[in-house]
Amino acid sequence: MKRLLAALVGLALVILLPSASAAVAASAPNRLLANADIAPYGTTDVLGTVTADIRGVPDSEVPGFYAFDGASGNNLKHARTVIERVTFWPWYNDLIGQWANFAFVEGAQCMYFSTRAPLCTDASWAFIDYRNPKVKDVHVSCWWDNGIRPAPATGNWNTCDSRSYPSAHQDWHEVVRGSLSVKMGT
Repeated sequence: MKRLLAALVGLALVILLPSASAAVAASAPNRLLANADIAPYGTTDVLGTVTADIRGVPDSEVPGFYAFDGASGNNLKHARTVIERVTFWPWYNDLIGQWANFAFVEGAQCMYFSTRAPLCTDASWAFIDYRNPKVKDVHVSCWWDNGIRPAPATGNWNTCDSRSYPSAHQDWHEVVRGSLSVKMGT
């Protein structure tokens, strides 16, 4: 009887443990992928191409990369970054009645121009991936006059609002070609 009971417990463990570990392995981290031409909001005048591959990872890991390459005729030729942190959340835009996946990225960037010296500064970016494919996705860049992100810096989009922080600037862009994808982890 003891052998039969031990065999049944052993069989149950063989069946249950692999399915529990498979459920853990199936989860995917948050991720932002972009290879998109962007234009000022409401236009199709391409400013350049945004490329990014940014993941929600532990603080000890590099979250990924973000770069901008300016279109012909744009004074801003390139921007290269160091990503400090990224935050992901679902967002409802009540102005247009649409849900989106939102990625807020913070870091530092150096911008290279055709007519002036390079400029390195703190910066933040928002990537808005609307769930409705008929709505254009959005890229927002944010920086400050003195080049320094005001406190509280971590995950706080309000630091990009010039009503609260007069030194803040925002540039809103729409994706006009290519893709921008913000995937929420499972």
